[in-house]
Amino acid sequence: MSPSAEAQPQPVAPATTTAPILRVEHVTHAFGGVNAINDCSFEVQTGSITALIGPNGAGKSTMVNVISGFYPLQQGQILFDGQSVRGLAAHSIAQRGLIRTFQISRDYGAMTVLENLMVPPKHQVGENLFNVFFRPWLVAREEKELVRKALDMLNTFGLYEKREDYARSLSGGQKRLLEMARALMADPKMLLLDEPMAGVNPALADRLAQHIMDLRGKGLTVLMIEHNLGIVDQIAQDVVVMANGTTLARGTMVEIRSHPEVISAYLGGA
Repeated sequence: MSPSAEAQPQPVAPATTTAPILRVEHVTHAFGGVNAINDCSFEVQTGSITALIGPNGAGKSTMVNVISGFYPLQQGQILFDGQSVRGLAAHSIAQRGLIRTFQISRDYGAMTVLENLMVPPKHQVGENLFNVFFRPWLVAREEKELVRKALDMLNTFGLYEKREDYARSLSGGQKRLLEMARALMADPKMLLLDEPMAGVNPALADRLAQHIMDLRGKGLTVLMIEHNLGIVDQIAQDVVVMANGTTLARGTMVEIRSHPEVISAYLGGA
């Protein structure tokens, strides 16, 4: 091995005994011949909160779009819960239990807050016309249960008093809470959160952080893109750093903060 190779800083990989629920293996994604992601690999351990951080333009949002099926997987492999997601549409990946939120909150503005939460649950019996016409009692029973679940969720996220309001009337922070609550109505195995703290005040950011930690306490896995490194330090067990479309380092925030390549990437604007 050459002296220069020996001096090359290596990504930090924290020891873990849990199995990965998500494997990203040598993924590359290009737009017009320019690689937004370039041979990027990392894992997310089951039951963890993993933060995906890096300078602007590092490829983080593109990566989340590829993982969730909003962009096609061009090169490499992505395994979720032990199975490849290659060729699957976004809704098919979501049905497997991988649910995402967006950097800019998306809601059904012309529907009430409660109605927004009634949309995501999959395999509803009311989607079958036979049940609607010949087993209406079954449809009514399930809808009653979904309403109860939705109201409980709104209460958890502090939106119960807004249940009859139109979603478009909510503040930006409340829409963040609504989007997270709506994602949980689909009973995910893993949540992909794209900058959940973006545009919210510090008090609400702390509330969102607590909700995310509570979700982990219930066994849910979270992968989040986040620029608020204070929040990352507070709640993430594992941190993956991207720069120039690839994985630069991995470790705890304490380890990441002292990593020379990470410091260079942030200060140098990689």
